Amino acid sequence: MVHFGRYIKAHHVPGWETYYIGYKQLKRRINECSKHAAEGSEEERQEILRRFSTLLDSQVEKIVLFFLERQGILAGRLQELRERTEYDLSDENMGTTISLVSERGSLIEAYRQIGKDLLDLLQYVKMNAMGLRKILKKFDKRLGVRLREHYLHTRINHPYSQLQQVLRQVGIGAIIVTISRNLAELQSERWNSYSSFTLGNQIPKVIVPKEPIVKAIENEYQKLTKEASVLSFMASGFLLQPSDEELLETAEEIEYHPWSAYLNQLNTFLYMVWNLSIIM
Repeated sequence: MVHFGRYIKAHHVPGWETYYIGYKQLKRRINECSKHAAEGSEEERQEILRRFSTLLDSQVEKIVLFFLERQGILAGRLQELRERTEYDLSDENMGTTISLVSERGSLIEAYRQIGKDLLDLLQYVKMNAMGLRKILKKFDKRLGVRLREHYLHTRINHPYSQLQQVLRQVGIGAIIVTISRNLAELQSERWNSYSSFTLGNQIPKVIVPKEPIVKAIENEYQKLTKEASVLSFMASGFLLQPSDEELLETAEEIEYHPWSAYLNQLNTFLYMVWNLSIIM
């Protein structure tokens, strides 16, 4: 069985190394916590839980902010392609058939490249979600506690949860729809008909199967959704287990910076505007 830390290292996207969950460092911290918990009092054990939870919060924040940054970059590139397409199909540019056909091929390749970059991002998120789940399981096993369900429940169900960005994947869904729809449009008979006016003859109909990159994205998206479902199930499972007063008190002590709320609301607003632009 491949060690998960080595798996991350072997499959990370070049240039993104520092943005993955610090699995090796967290494992080292778990070993340290295990020693202190075995020798310390109950109060010291609770302090270990609080500190480790805070450390995980920092890791999740790093992952989510990078995830949102990359989403924004992909959305910006898609917006540029949309503007290019509108110009190519405008009245002032309809007469340049050769240019139009060439641009069509360029647009298809551009959407495919964005699709490949999106695939990297989906794999990045899935791998980090798996890493979070595994490190929580390892912590519980070494220290003999059940932090995993408690941590996921308190973070996922908080109104300003950063983990929701991973679990709901609202922006990712919008990007997938945009790539898939535009690739299908560019390879459809409708696009061919735009240039038929100047060519003077009928372009042969070509039935294009679903793009391989779209199939790969859908497959990876399903894997990410499954991993998110596992985390959500664990979080809901916390409600079915005997309550732990110390852990509940820890949850009530969690403080969220006002900027977290602001950024969360801003991101939600941008997603709504983006989805509306797709519909219109």
